[in-house]
Amino acid sequence: MRPEILTVPVPLILPTIVMLELGERSPAQELLIAGIAVPYPGERFCGDAWSSYSAPGRTLALLTDGLGHGWEAAEAAKEAVATFRQRAELAPGQILQYVHDALRKTRGAVAAIAEIRPKEQILIFAGVGNISCSLMSGGGSRSFVSHNGTLGMNMSRIQEFRCDWPKDSVLVLHSDGLQSKWDLEAYAGLVTRHPAVIGGALLRDFRRQRDDASVVVVKAA
Repeated sequence: MRPEILTVPVPLILPTIVMLELGERSPAQELLIAGIAVPYPGERFCGDAWSSYSAPGRTLALLTDGLGHGWEAAEAAKEAVATFRQRAELAPGQILQYVHDALRKTRGAVAAIAEIRPKEQILIFAGVGNISCSLMSGGGSRSFVSHNGTLGMNMSRIQEFRCDWPKDSVLVLHSDGLQSKWDLEAYAGLVTRHPAVIGGALLRDFRRQRDDASVVVVKAA
């Protein structure tokens, strides 16, 4: 007799997201912010990078994507982060102008900066190149415009956009290493989680696997 071959359906199993938080949060902390950047599959260097800066009354987040991938893209992103940290006391548009000048010696990068003033309930955004930025609040969402160009090479202009920052806001910035057709409302309860968990879910489910990929999430503490 020939043995029977049984076919058993295997359910789709997605990787579990685990977050470990060490230390205590300051009672005065108004915002939570987390970012993740991963390199092109098989690449040692990541051409995407992110950084943040907090001072009384304001928090800034930068996301940058060096042109292409590999070591040279990583060097451009590293220079963008260094310039951001040196000029973080300035407005987002002014910082991007300094980044543009600093990246002339590199292959260039795209970047976006969001400044949040929680007590004033204001968000200020400026971007150059294909960095996506979406603000979710009250069950709706709004996307912000990054003007065409590459910092360090050529760009049309730098423009700041302002809007309200409601207390239930969730801000998501990501590079083109992530697909843009995501919807946080499709995940039950995800918007209530820590930004690291939100970013991890988006990276897990929407990464393109053919480029560096990065995401930054900001929300109320």
